[in-house]
Amino acid sequence: MTVATLRVRPLGSRTVWMTAVLTLGGLSFNLLRMRLRLDAGPLWLSMVAFGILGVAALACAAALGRSRDDLGLKLPVSAPFWLGSALGAAVMVTMAAATAPVTRVPGAQQLLGGIALFALCTGPAEELLFRGLLYGIIADEHGPVTATAVTAVAFALIHVPAYGFASLPVATCAGLLFGWLRWWCRSLAGPWLVHSIADLSLLWL
Repeated sequence: MTVATLRVRPLGSRTVWMTAVLTLGGLSFNLLRMRLRLDAGPLWLSMVAFGILGVAALACAAALGRSRDDLGLKLPVSAPFWLGSALGAAVMVTMAAATAPVTRVPGAQQLLGGIALFALCTGPAEELLFRGLLYGIIADEHGPVTATAVTAVAFALIHVPAYGFASLPVATCAGLLFGWLRWWCRSLAGPWLVHSIADLSLLWL
């Protein structure tokens, strides 16, 4: 293997532009969500907000000519999906438990509301934006490793308004895990599932 084959190409202007636009879009969404205190309001408000984010991601994909396959909206490779999802879920729940100062037991209504919000709205919307749209654009030009790294950092940055700068290391690690799942499963199903489980585990914290 020569030095030339190890050379990493700098990000193209299109990649930089798309990364900046989608990261700023996600950051603005969370800033507005925190400003309006949607998390403290009725559950349906948060569900509508994340639904809008998901629709916006799909609209951007359509405008850019991205197909369902480009977004990872296809059946995953079976063995990597089940093995990777089990491993990813175990890692995320362990990380959540290790960083939590206290634990609690959610009630049945809170649990059902959390499943509806996280599995049907939050996880799908954020994964469509980052491991779907942005990952696919970067991977086409620079490969899955760069796509995983860049989307992980972008994903971490948009969570600063909600969790503060102290969340950056954990959120970046989560983004790296989700990106790896996107590559290994060849589908958005893996990161979608593990992201939803990770968010759901917050109900116990």
